[in-house]
Amino acid sequence: MEERKKFIEAVEKIDESTICWVDQCGIDKHYHRSHGRSLRGKRIYAKVPGKKYKRCNIIAGYLNGKVITPFQYNGTTDSDLVEGWFEDHLLPALPKGTTIPIDSASFHRKDVLKDIVEEAGCYLISLPTYSPDLNKIEYALWANLKNHLRNYSKFVPTLDEILMDYFKFK
Repeated sequence: MEERKKFIEAVEKIDESTICWVDQCGIDKHYHRSHGRSLRGKRIYAKVPGKKYKRCNIIAGYLNGKVITPFQYNGTTDSDLVEGWFEDHLLPALPKGTTIPIDSASFHRKDVLKDIVEEAGCYLISLPTYSPDLNKIEYALWANLKNHLRNYSKFVPTLDEILMDYFKFK
């Protein structure tokens, strides 16, 4: 609890316009509706496929209400991918002096990322463990994206098209 309090106090001292929230999100290529319509008092029954589908992942930054350098990929997230994305995509798009909070995921080699970020003139801070609610990108981007996927997956044939549609508005 003390770690959360310290993080909140530290972030409150930073100009919000200089914080780039970073996170990754896994997305199933198949969504099913969790609700349906039926006559009042009647239960609705439907089949939900038990088939496993491939997942894609997206890593992105969120700065001043805008999505920064979203990167979609298949496969697992590892240190090399994250560090490469930071160096090649995120940091060139950020102004110097930007603060980047990251979570405690095992693929964040914080010592390596800190060197990469500081070399670019930015700052890296760690979110408290088990505190995704403190990462603004979780509710400002990922929750909205997953809602968009649920709403449009029946109209748009591919996940790539849904993602392209979503990110052109951000």
